[in-house]
Amino acid sequence: MLTLSLRRILMWYAVALAVSFLTGAVLTMAHTQPAMTPPTLVPDVSPWDLFTVIARANGKLWAFMSLGVVAFGSVGLVALVGNGLRFGMDVTALALAAPGELFYLLPHASLEFTGFLLAAAACQFLGVRLFAVLVLDRPAGPLRTAIWANACSLLLLFAAALVETASAAGRAG
Repeated sequence: MLTLSLRRILMWYAVALAVSFLTGAVLTMAHTQPAMTPPTLVPDVSPWDLFTVIARANGKLWAFMSLGVVAFGSVGLVALVGNGLRFGMDVTALALAAPGELFYLLPHASLEFTGFLLAAAACQFLGVRLFAVLVLDRPAGPLRTAIWANACSLLLLFAAALVETASAAGRAG
């Protein structure tokens, strides 16, 4: 019997993220012209306001993925694959149009996707455990690691918001 561990879910979710990223990249490469122009920053936005907008967006997606536990964790996978597909398209278009911009994009994106990957895997694990308790009438078992991973994912997302804010401030200045 296949045992479903947090590590195994995390591994499969990382594969799903990589495949969706590569799919987005291939779809973008199929076009002859880049579908994206380099981003421009609004100069009158304060770093605090920018951080607040980014942190709220990350927090909303994290909450959406975390509340997906009631859907037995499937919400996290859908959100992860969708964001991976879009990110693959964005990175490829940016690499074709303005490769220098990748220097500003990749540091915070790696933190964000690690946070989202952890959140999705932890919520899938918790969803499976919830299913085992509610439907199969089995004991919940240890949940501490998955809860800790989900909490760490939120911290990673706020760190990503800080890095993105600093990157935007460095790019504008």
